[in-house]
Amino acid sequence: GRPERVRGAVTDAPVRDMDSVAFLELLEELKDGDLRTVGNVHEVVSAVGNCPDRFSILLDAAESDHPGQALRAANAAERISREFSELLAGHEDALISMLEADYRPEVAWHAAQMLERIALTPDQASRAIPAAWNLFRHSKSRILQTCAMQLLVHLLPSPEAEALLEEAKSHPAAAVRARARLLGKSRMTAR
Repeated sequence: GRPERVRGAVTDAPVRDMDSVAFLELLEELKDGDLRTVGNVHEVVSAVGNCPDRFSILLDAAESDHPGQALRAANAAERISREFSELLAGHEDALISMLEADYRPEVAWHAAQMLERIALTPDQASRAIPAAWNLFRHSKSRILQTCAMQLLVHLLPSPEAEALLEEAKSHPAAAVRARARLLGKSRMTAR
């Protein structure tokens, strides 16, 4: 049967039975369709499951020159990493590079979401933090600003994170203000 879906991810993810050529063809199909659609992302999520080799290939596709393939591959990788964050190990630098490449906001916001799920070395954090600040301050995408803020709250020392949340409560974007309030509340209950 089909694996059970949880918020777009997969539990007990058996890798869909297909050979390598069929998997690469499936990734090529990520290019199809309007950029506002998810295309065959659910099928890719099922095909990757918790297979590290396929996940690595999927992250490579997230850096594709084709915008549809890149954003859908990033979407699929983010969905998979909700359940299998261990697959992100070893991909920290690639995810930070996706965050730094702010010309593709749809890929960067998924990278920000995935970076929250893994521990970064001090050197990696020193790359991710300025990239996230840049996106929070200058991106035209409200979703990306919100994801960048959330990543910063995760990476920054507590006093700096609190100051950011306070600043974000008066941000012009309603989505950023709402997320700042939510993060502030969750930080208060976590104490």
